[in-house]
Amino acid sequence: MSPPLTRVDNAAASRRIPRMIYKLTVPFALLALQLACGGSEPPPAPETASGDAPAPPPPPPPKPTVRLVGGLELTPLECKDGATEQTAETEQGVEQWCDRGGVEHGPIKKFYKDGQKAEEGFMHNNTQDQQWYWWHPNGQKAASGRFDKDKPAGSWTYWHDNGNRAQEGDYLVGLKAGRWTKWYESGAKKEEGIFYNDQPNGDWLYFDDTDKDVAVRRVTFRQGEKVKEVEIKPDKKDKKDEEDAEEK
Repeated sequence: MSPPLTRVDNAAASRRIPRMIYKLTVPFALLALQLACGGSEPPPAPETASGDAPAPPPPPPPKPTVRLVGGLELTPLECKDGATEQTAETEQGVEQWCDRGGVEHGPIKKFYKDGQKAEEGFMHNNTQDQQWYWWHPNGQKAASGRFDKDKPAGSWTYWHDNGNRAQEGDYLVGLKAGRWTKWYESGAKKEEGIFYNDQPNGDWLYFDDTDKDVAVRRVTFRQGEKVKEVEIKPDKKDKKDEEDAEEK
């Protein structure tokens, strides 16, 4: 048989019941309020002492440019292997290169006095290497080719200052080799033949400055020496076509 509750026990029990109800109902009320507001949201970012949001990091400083006489601006070269960029004024204009202890090593650029690019390539321990480009003063390409340890290698192309090709062919260990072709400034073919050890060899064909691309002379070379020359006469068909054109 349980002991009877005294007056004090009844009072304590009456105080505990409301507290229990409070503890149970408050969390459910907060949860219902949160769901009614659209679900949970991430807590806001903490504010600084002044009440403002944190400032974004500053952007990186711009890459510097080199200003030379005449207001010419040069983009910095990417010098590597301990080399540093150097610039100098020349009779032609401005030169820009990478120097490593007095040795040119890295990209190199040259400009005319008006700022037009004149030359661009790569130096490896004071020797020309990789791909190189040249430009005429009017901005047209002048030449393009590759060097291998200071010697021209592979296919090269040269241009007249009007943009038409001037000559094209291959180099082998710094010497002209294989078929080479030259063109007039007009774009018409001028001559074509084979080089062997940098010397013309075999039959070479020569053309007039016309758009017909018809050979008018054949010269035979042997190790650079001319041994025979023959004028090529137009065939009867070509001659008849010319007569018909004149009559019209």
